[in-house]
Amino acid sequence: RGMASGANVLLTSENAEAWLAGRDKAIKAILFTKKSETPGLWVRVADAFATQVDFGEIRLGETALMKRFGMSESVLPKIVAVRHSPSGAAENILYEGPNELEKI
Repeated sequence: RGMASGANVLLTSENAEAWLAGRDKAIKAILFTKKSETPGLWVRVADAFATQVDFGEIRLGETALMKRFGMSESVLPKIVAVRHSPSGAAENILYEGPNELEKI
């Protein structure tokens, strides 16, 4: 548990609040997935943008986190960007584009 791979953090009910509260970077990208392993595309995206964005991954078994972000198994995989404004308010932005490295 903890680091899924490189720049990507595997989020659980135990570590998600602290990770989401962190302000190291202005944007946090979260992959919601049914897979039990981190998809290779997500690893490549996380490694490519690690200096600008914090990357996390929430797997289907984390039901409380899935519910918190309004996710269900039928809509996965999904990517949500969490952006913090200077005032500290968080805005969740659902990524709707294609799942290709160049597009993300």
